[in-house]
Formats: sequence, structure tokens, C-alpha cells
Amino acid sequence: MKQAFSIARLIITTTLCCFLSTQHAIAETAPLNLPPIVITAPKSVQPLWSNTGNYSAISAEQINNTQHTHINEVLSQTPGVWISKGSGQEHLTAIRSSSMSGPGACGAFLYLQDNVPIRPAGFCNINNLFEVNSEQAGSIEVIRGPSSSIFGGNALNGLINITTQKPAEKDQTQVSLEGGPYDFYRFKLSNSLREKDSAIRLDFNTVSSNGYRDETGYGQQKLNLRMDSTGQTWNNSTVLSASLLNQETGAYVEGAEAYKDPDLKRSNPSPDAYRDAWSSRIYSQFSKNSGGNNLVVTPYWRRSQMDFLMHFLPGTPTEKNEQNSAGIQTNLEWNTSKHTFSGGFRIEAAEINLTQDQSAAEVFGKLPQGKQYDFDVNTRHLAGYIGADWQINERLHLLNSLRLEYLHYSYDNNMISGNTREDGTLCVSSQGCRYTRPADRNDEFNDAAMRLGLSYDINERQQIFSSIGSGFRPPQATDLYRLQAGQESADIDSEQLNSFEAGINSHGKKYSSQLTTFVQKKENVIYRNSDRIVFSDGATQSEGVELAFNYEINIEHQLNFAGTYARHRYDNTWGDEVIAGDDMDTAPRRIAQLRWLFHPNKLLNGKSSWTLEANHTSRYYTDAANQHSYPGHTIINGYASYDISSSMKIATRITNIANKSYAERADFSFGEERYFPGTPRALFLTFEWLL
Repeated sequence: MKQAFSIARLIITTTLCCFLSTQHAIAETAPLNLPPIVITAPKSVQPLWSNTGNYSAISAEQINNTQHTHINEVLSQTPGVWISKGSGQEHLTAIRSSSMSGPGACGAFLYLQDNVPIRPAGFCNINNLFEVNSEQAGSIEVIRGPSSSIFGGNALNGLINITTQKPAEKDQTQVSLEGGPYDFYRFKLSNSLREKDSAIRLDFNTVSSNGYRDETGYGQQKLNLRMDSTGQTWNNSTVLSASLLNQETGAYVEGAEAYKDPDLKRSNPSPDAYRDAWSSRIYSQFSKNSGGNNLVVTPYWRRSQMDFLMHFLPGTPTEKNEQNSAGIQTNLEWNTSKHTFSGGFRIEAAEINLTQDQSAAEVFGKLPQGKQYDFDVNTRHLAGYIGADWQINERLHLLNSLRLEYLHYSYDNNMISGNTREDGTLCVSSQGCRYTRPADRNDEFNDAAMRLGLSYDINERQQIFSSIGSGFRPPQATDLYRLQAGQESADIDSEQLNSFEAGINSHGKKYSSQLTTFVQKKENVIYRNSDRIVFSDGATQSEGVELAFNYEINIEHQLNFAGTYARHRYDNTWGDEVIAGDDMDTAPRRIAQLRWLFHPNKLLNGKSSWTLEANHTSRYYTDAANQHSYPGHTIINGYASYDISSSMKIATRITNIANKSYAERADFSFGEERYFPGTPRALFLTFEWLL
């Protein structure tokens, strides 16, 4: 009860502060020539999502100004989102949640490119965002909270949609060269060509770095090729996307506050660790608009492979996985004089293979040398949704959506089934082998999600909204068929999340703000304790407040704020470690970013832009028992640019200006405090040419 009153007081206080600040906005001036954070939704679902809930979009100009080398550097501009950086391009995602790892973490968030999922249903990658060219995106859109009623499974906690850039309005070529510490080099190329009713755009970037830590260098290439054409009846946009990553991976450094030790934080306890991955996707979006009704049909094909050393597990086995998938999705939107309706379906098939092999000698008598898993999975996926935006009167809207999904797995074990070594002999440990291989089987899951929302326009500048919704995450292939700790079968149901949110949107001549409060409950949560025993009937609860606020102080200065206060707790007791009511591990209660943007009229002839940002992460527990914690940190970054001419620009950025020792991610496992240490102060310099 005290917690509920505390949150209520915080909501009321924040709402009053926002309201009062908007009432005292100073007189109108010319707009600041810097991009604000846009609070919006993907155009394909604009009628169903823009009036209720909390959605944000980061523009291409913001992305270009940030010049991020890791996805966490740009998504920190969005409230409710925390992307914790691992080694190289690895990451963990949190959207209205703790930062999850292990069973159940993969697939809790949906990643899309141009509204097409980048992985097949049932076969997620927890680091999936490194497969998408976010560095040259047209926008990065975020929907926080369950979004399954439109987008389906894996949109349990939310989604991230990265859009490709349209071809420029005229023929042009843009080149960018960047350099930084630890032999960091990056080259970016964008080229647009137009011919009558057709246009093509190429976006390509390649980057290499030796890494701050020992043996943590990486090279990465990403490419988008987009072709747009306009016809008399149908318009078409076809995108070819590809990525390649070759990475030496740094492992956790261990010991109390090891991230502060000058020698430890530069070390790599697993110098042989690596991650090699490539992906390719092609999709073609056909759209037709007739009488205000819009039909979009999108066939797509995807393929990816990954090979990496699992340095975070005893015995350090190697995993190799690949997937081939194809499908088609549609969206139809039609309008009446007052109401908007939408519907669509998705049909998809995938072929998946995974092997896990340990070259090291047997560990603890239960981690056997040799092949531990080798299986194939074929999936069939069918989904459909309907939705409506009912205009009750000029100010009141009622929104609803419903989605049904069917997911079928056909599993084929390519090894001896059971809890044995590769040759069928038993492990010497009293607990048997850690890894168990189920016999061939078929599994299927039927899921549904709904959303119901209301929005009311108080006046031309303020709107209140509320909604209830649900999300689901069907078990992933690795949950079902990579059994551990003596499991004979995976009796797992789809995770379910129910949520309620309410808030207020405000905007004026000099400001925009969105304040949202939410409560979420999740069931059938998968959890694995320190003994590797898996529980599949967990429950969690989250509640919090999110604020996005942009304010133009005057023609030269702008402030942007994105912040969240939330508490994520276990809702039932699991084994001896998790107690109902305790905080979830790796779940800071406060995450926030404050940005000051400065565009001086007189300094450097008005051709320069300056940005200073502070990123705050509060204290959080590093273990489920709430016995160990990380104190949190605040990191300050700076950005500056100068237009040398209309076709040439120079830019610089300084990360971690205060040179603070901090951890990108902290963890407690196997009896040790473990950290991914943050990078010290670093200066990057960029030259851009427009040809």
C-alpha cells in the first residue's frame, strides 16, 4: 500500500510540475534549428496507437547528430528504455522491465525493420539489434508496453522498429569518415539516384576497432539498398539489408568493484571468446491507396548465421545456429466518415538449426566434452489481427485491437536423446549431465492479445489517455529443446503480460511533453536459479512513471528530458532465492537522460551546434536474492559540429567527459561479482561531405 501511495504522489507531483511549466512558457520566438524528440507512432498503425499509450520516434537528424557506435547511445533518448552494453556490439534490452538474460529473456522484445520482424517467430537472438543498420536509419520507433494485439508474439514488453531512409529528393552522395581511440575507424556512404517515377538509395557503413579492453577488437559492415517506384495503381518499396560482424569478445571481469581497477577493467579473462555473425533480409512492400483506403502487402525472406563462444558458461562451449525463413504480411486500413478500421495477417515458415559443442575436457563431471546439442526445428506461423478507432465525438476516441496467433514447432533431434554424453554414456556427477536432449516431437501454441483504449482532447494542446492491454511470448525453440539440470521435458506455457496505463500529452509553441504511468503483471515467467534449475511458473509485477519533455528556452537553447521511475518485483516465491516482493535483479528504479542543445546565432557565424547530455542509471541489485548491488552511475557526453560550407561538415563527440569508472552491466553469479567495465573518456572526430 505504501508503494502505491508513493507512486501516486509522484504521478501527481510530476503532472502538476509539467502543467505549471507549460503555463509559464515565455513569448514565441523563431524555432530552434535542432531536432526535438518526436512523440509519435509508426505510420502503418498510427490510427490505433497514436491516441493512447507512450510511443517515441528518434529522427534521422537526431541519429546523425549522435553518431552512435552502439545502439544504447541513441536509445537512451527514449524514456522507459535501457539498453545495457556488453562487449563490442552485444547488448541486453529492457523496456518497462528489468534487463533480462538467460531463459525467458530472449524474445521478450520484438525487433523490426520497416515493420517486418528481423527474425522468425520462435527463434530470437538476444543481441538482435546489431543485425540492423540503425546508424543510417530513417528513424527509430519505440512502443513501450505490450504490443502483441497488433504485432504479435515477442512484443511482450514492447518493440523497436528501425526504418530505412527514403531516397533523397535529388541525386546526391554523402560520405563520412570518422576516427577515434583504440584504432577506431568508420566509413559511411549514402547515395541516392532518381529516374522519373523510380528512385534508389544505398546506405553502407563499415567500422573497425581494437577495443578498449584486451582482445576485444571487432569489424562490422552493414548495408541497406532501397528501391522505390510509383505506379498508376500500386507503389512499391523493396529493401535489401545485410550485416556482417566479426568480433573478439570480452568476458566479465570478476571481483568486488573490479570495474574500478585500472588493470582488471582492461583485461579479458576469456581472450579466445568471439562472435561471428551475418544476416540478410529482402522484402518488397506493395501499397495501394483507393478512396482513402490503404492496402499494404509485404512478402519477405530472411537468412542468418551465428557462431560464438559461450564464455559465460562453465566449459565455454561453442554455439552455431542458423535460420532460413520467409513469409508474407498484409495490412488493410479503411475509413468511414468518423471511424478508422484496420486488419491484416501474417503467414511464415522457417527452418532452424542449432548445435552446441564443448572442446574443453569434462567439467564438474556433468559438463561433457563433445557435442551437447544438435537439432533442427521447422516452424509454421499464422496470425491475424483487427482493430478500430471509434470517434465517439469530436474529442473522444475509443480504440480497440485483437490479434490471434498460431505457432507450430516440428523438432528433430540429431543426437542420442536423453541425459547423456554424446556417445550415450552417463555423466559421473550425482546430478547427471547438465544437458538433456528431448526426443523428436511436435509442439503448438495458440495465443491471443487485446487492447482497449480511450483518449480525450481537453483542448487543442492537451490530451488525456488510458488503456488496458495484454501481450504474449510463446516459448522459443531454445526454451523447449535445450533442456538443462535434469529436465525431461519443457512444460512451458506462453508468457502473458497484462497492463494498464494512463497519461497526458501536452504541447504548445515552445514545448511538448508526455507523462505516462503504468502497471504491469506477468505470468508464466521462466526463471533459472544459480543451480541451473528452471522454473516456468514465475510471476512479476512492474509499476512506474515515464516522462518525455522538450522545451525551447529561446531561439538558441533547448532542453530535452527522458526519464523513468519504475519498480520491477518478483510476484511469487521461486525456490530458495526469489522471495515475493523483492526487486528483480538488474532493474534500476531510475533511468534518465537530460540533453541541452545549443545553436548559437553569433558564435562561428551561426554554423555550429553543441549538445551536452547526462545519462543516469540508479543503483540496482545484481542477484535475485537482493544481497548484492551496483551503486549506479551518471555519465556525461558532449557533441559539437560546424558547417565548414554547404557541402562540408566537421563534428566531434566526447564520451564520458568526467572519465568516470563505471560498469555498463553488473552481475553476481557463481559466487562472484562480475562486470562489463565502461570505456574511459574518448574523443571522436568526423568529416562529412555532400557531393
